[in-house]
Amino acid sequence: MTIVPTGDILATLDDVKQVDERIRQLEREREATASMAKGHTAQQETTDEDAQRAHDLASQLEAAIRSSDLSTVEALELSFGPIQSISAAKNLIRERERLTKLREQRVIYDQLKQELSQSLDYNFDDLKSIKERIYELTDETLQKELETSLDTIVLSYKSEFMEKLASELSKSHWIKSDAIEPSVVTAFTRLINLQSLLSIEPKYPTPLWAFVVVAQGFKIAFDYHFNSDKDTNRIDRPELFFNYLIKYLEAHLSKINRLFTLNGTEFDNRYAHSEFISAAIIPLKEKLIQCIHTLRRGTSKESTDDTDVHLLIHLIRETVNFDQHLFQEFFFDPLNDGLWPGLFDMFGYAELEVWLDREINLSIKNFASIVNDNNVFQIDYASVGDNELKPTVSAIKLKYLFESTTRTFQKFFVPNYEANSNLNKFKLKLFSGLYLRFLEQYYDRLNDAAIALSDLIRHSRSLIYPSKDAEVDITGVNGLERLFRIYCSLKYVIQSLNVWNHEVIFIELNKLYNKISGAGSISLFSSILGDYDGLQQKVFELTTKFYGRSIEALLKNYGNLNSWNQITEIEKFTLSNELVTLIDKVQALLDFTRKTLPEHDYNRIKNSVSQYIADYLFQNIIKNNHFNTHGVKQLSLDFTTVWEKLNLKRNFPMYHKLVESFQVLNLTDEQIQDLGSYGSVKQLARAGEFDGLRNVMQLNHLKDGDLLDMMLRIH
Repeated sequence: MTIVPTGDILATLDDVKQVDERIRQLEREREATASMAKGHTAQQETTDEDAQRAHDLASQLEAAIRSSDLSTVEALELSFGPIQSISAAKNLIRERERLTKLREQRVIYDQLKQELSQSLDYNFDDLKSIKERIYELTDETLQKELETSLDTIVLSYKSEFMEKLASELSKSHWIKSDAIEPSVVTAFTRLINLQSLLSIEPKYPTPLWAFVVVAQGFKIAFDYHFNSDKDTNRIDRPELFFNYLIKYLEAHLSKINRLFTLNGTEFDNRYAHSEFISAAIIPLKEKLIQCIHTLRRGTSKESTDDTDVHLLIHLIRETVNFDQHLFQEFFFDPLNDGLWPGLFDMFGYAELEVWLDREINLSIKNFASIVNDNNVFQIDYASVGDNELKPTVSAIKLKYLFESTTRTFQKFFVPNYEANSNLNKFKLKLFSGLYLRFLEQYYDRLNDAAIALSDLIRHSRSLIYPSKDAEVDITGVNGLERLFRIYCSLKYVIQSLNVWNHEVIFIELNKLYNKISGAGSISLFSSILGDYDGLQQKVFELTTKFYGRSIEALLKNYGNLNSWNQITEIEKFTLSNELVTLIDKVQALLDFTRKTLPEHDYNRIKNSVSQYIADYLFQNIIKNNHFNTHGVKQLSLDFTTVWEKLNLKRNFPMYHKLVESFQVLNLTDEQIQDLGSYGSVKQLARAGEFDGLRNVMQLNHLKDGDLLDMMLRIH
C-alpha cells in the first residue's frame, strides 16, 4: 500500500463528493502504516532493550493511528526522532480528520440545499433557520453557494411584498391619519423581515425596501415638481429641491417615526427616522447627479461660458447646506458613526477644482488690487482704539480677504466630511494656493520695502533736516512713518496668524497635512510666521537705530560744548539752548510712536531713547569734560529738564549712574574731610579708597574707575 503524502490530498468540491471512498482508503493506509512501524522496528532490533523499545513504539503508534491521537504521535516523534513510519502516521491522522470534517460539512450543505430547493412557499421562520445554519458552515465556498441560493429566493418575493405594502398604504391614507391598519403593519413587517434574510445586511446607502415604499408618495411629488417641465425644475435653483425634502420631513417625519416603528422586526436595532430619510433621499441623489452631469459639460476646459461655473459653485454650496441641515437639525447619521459623507460626496475632484480655480483667480485679482493700490501702506488710525497697533490699509484688506475665504469654506471643515479624499486634496490646495501664496508675496513686498528704506537711512546725510535733492523725505516723523508702515503691516499679519493658529479650520488642516505627509508640523503657518517675526524684529531694530541716529545728530552741538569748567554764577540757570531742538524733535517722534504703536512697543522704544540719551550724557559729556560747581549745576539742570520734558524712563542702571555722577561731581573738600583722613577730593581720588564714600553716599552703580575719573574732573 502506498502512503499518500499530504501535498497530494485533494481539497476541491469534487473531492468532497468522494469523501467516504477517501476515508476507506485511509483506513487501508492506516493498517499498512502500522505494519510498516512493526517492520521498521524489527529491522532495528539488536538487544533485548532495543527490541522492547521497538515493540513499545509499534504498539503505541498502532493505537494512536487507530484512535486518531495526533498528540501521542507527536510525542513519539520527539522521543524517537523523524522516523518514516511516525511521519506517515502523522500525515494520515491529519488527513483523516480533515476529510471527516469535510464530510460533515458536505452533509449539512446537501441538507440545506435540499431544503432551499423544496422551499416553494414563503415561510420566514424556515428561511431564517436555514440562514442561521448556513453561517455554521466553516467552508466559505459551500457557504457562499448557499447564500446565493437564499438571496435568489428572497429577491423573488421582493416585488410581490413591496406591491402588497404599497397597496395597503394606498388604502389606508396614512399620511392623513393618526394610525395605520393592522394589515399595513403586517405588510410592512413582512417586507422588513424578508430583507433581513439577505446574506449582506443592507446599510446606507442601500435603503430598507419597506421605507422605499413608504417614501413612494414623496418621490412621486418630487418627480412632478423637479423632473418635469414645471417652473420649479430649475438648475439655477437647486435649493428648491433640497428644501422640498426638508419641508416634507418637517411635516411628516414625526408621524413616520411613530407609525412605522421597527420594534419587533428583525431590524429592531435601527430607527425609522434614519431609514425613511435614507429612502426619501434617493430621488434627490438622482436629481443631483443629473445636475452635476449637465454642469460638468459646461465647465469643461473647452467651455468659455462662466455661467455654468457659477451654477456649479452654487450647487455645491447648496448641497453642503443641505447636508449640514440634515446632520444638525434632523440628526441624520445612518451609520451611527458621525461620518455620514453627505450628498456632497457625489462631487468629484473635477467639480471641486472648478471652484478652486475660480476662487484662486478671483483672490489673485483682489490681492493685486490690495498691494497695487496707491495707499497700500497707508496707516489707518480710525480702525482701532488708542494704545493699539494701527494697521495699514493693505494689512487690513489682506486679513479681510483671508477671513472671507475662511467663512466661504468653513462648512467643509466638519467631521462627517473628513474621509472625503477629494475634499482633503481641495483643502490643502486652497491653503497653499491662496493663504500661503499671498502671505509669501506680501512678505516679499514688505521685505523689499524694508531693504530699500534701510539703504536710504544708511546713506542719508541727515535724519533731522531734509536734503533739497532727496527724492524721498525720510527725516523726522516722515522717516518714522515709513518705518511704521512696514512694521505695523508685519505686526498686524503676525497677530492675525497667531489667532488663526488656534482656529478649528487651521488646526484641522494641520492635522490633515501631517496625516498625509507624515510631517510633525505644529502649525501650517509656522514657517511663514517665522519669516514675519524675523523681519518684524529687523524693522524694530532699524527703528531704534533711526531714533539713535536722530538723537546723536540733535546732541551733536551740545556734545561740542567744552566750557563746563568756565561757567560763572548767574541768578537763574535755564536749559541750554542746544537741547531745545532735541526736546522738540524727540517729543514729536515719541508722540507719533505713541499714536501708532501699541503701548508695549511704545515703551520699548522709549526705553531705548532713555538709554541712548543717558549713555550719551555719561560717555560724551561727563567723561569728556572738566566741571566747576556752576558747570555741574547747569548739566544737572539740563539732565533733569530733558527727563521731565520727555518723560523718559528712570528705572535702569545708566539713569542711576547719572544720578550718582552728579552726586560725585558736586563733592567738596569739606565733605571729604568729614569722611576721614583725606583733606580734599583729589587726595581721596589719588588714594583710590572709595569704600567710605560709597557707604555714606550709597553709590551702587559707579565703578571705582568711574569715581576716580570724575573726581579728577572736578575743578
